[in-house]
Amino acid sequence: MPDWFNTSPSNPFSGPRATIPVGAHKRKGVKLGRRKADTMPKSKARNDSDDYDSDAPLSQSSDSEDEGIEDYKKGGYHPVNIGETYHAGKYTVLRKLGWGHFSTVWLVINNVDGGYGAMKVQKSAKHYTEAACDEITLLTQIKEGDPSNSKHCVHLLDHFQHTGPNGRHVCMVFE
Repeated sequence: MPDWFNTSPSNPFSGPRATIPVGAHKRKGVKLGRRKADTMPKSKARNDSDDYDSDAPLSQSSDSEDEGIEDYKKGGYHPVNIGETYHAGKYTVLRKLGWGHFSTVWLVINNVDGGYGAMKVQKSAKHYTEAACDEITLLTQIKEGDPSNSKHCVHLLDHFQHTGPNGRHVCMVFE
């Protein structure tokens, strides 16, 4: 595990990649914010204060946090828009959460049960699709192996395929 991954058993929200559970923002004392762009070298020791700006507005964005437009092509990212619905209207996109080399991630609301999730939309090239299928297999095994979530691993809530102008994309919805 990298030396900068500092989590504390007493604080499940610590660490540079900590996840705030759905509904946690409604609990007293939990403050939502957004991460600063990862601009420091990976070799530098890091902690929460280096990586998380709790006072930043949720809608703030910068060029360093943008995936650019060059990969919005066949085999690449799917152009997601706020307000769009996915999976036969089950999910509505509320805002962008982030991006990576393989995918973009979006905050969605489940129109069936009112819950929130993070929808990961994978690039559509064959090797990205294969990687997504492997990820779904692993996450399904984790969920089935720990149904009470006593190990506190992220759970895959749903997955589906979405066809768009750049191909067929595997989509995964996480808690």
